[in-house]
Amino acid sequence: MAIRQILQAGDISRVRYALRLASAPDVATLDDRAAGALWRGHRRFMTLPPGRLGELPGIRTVNARGESLPPSERVRVRQIGELRAMQDVAREQLERASAGRPPFATMKGEITIDGDQTRFRGSPVETFGMTLVWLLSGPAGARVRKCPECGRFFLRVRRQIYCSDRCTDRATWRKYPEHKKRRARRKQYERHGWKLGARRTRRAR
Repeated sequence: MAIRQILQAGDISRVRYALRLASAPDVATLDDRAAGALWRGHRRFMTLPPGRLGELPGIRTVNARGESLPPSERVRVRQIGELRAMQDVAREQLERASAGRPPFATMKGEITIDGDQTRFRGSPVETFGMTLVWLLSGPAGARVRKCPECGRFFLRVRRQIYCSDRCTDRATWRKYPEHKKRRARRKQYERHGWKLGARRTRRAR
């Protein structure tokens, strides 16, 4: 099945989905809820109508009484495979962007340039990859970084080094000299009424 996609550089919301997909665990190991959320995000990324895992896009399957049938397991397995391949593409391209290397990909498909609009037509995985390469070739690609603490991809803001305050605190604490760590622990104990080495708060006399 071929998908036609209009390519636009600098779409931050779509780049954020690629970050989310790349940072997620292996799609094949996710539960239905998590995998379904990623699939819905993929549909928005490709500017396609909403759809659930296991459903054929644009096709409503019903029984003889007109009741909707549950999603097809065969279709779901195929879609999970496509989503897993897209995850590999996202990780590869974001790894290049975070290292400061320009995006690079070789894909089969059909590109149409009509004025300001550029369209790509190909398989779902190829279309996803070409769209992501196109997005990362814009300003968003220069902001992609990989957190040195947890390894997650994120979009840098100003001189940001870590993806979150939590990773910043962990890295800062690890670099602290040991005597400063002891002093910080003592202040925490005194502030909360704890004795050094105690497991419960000190009772007021």
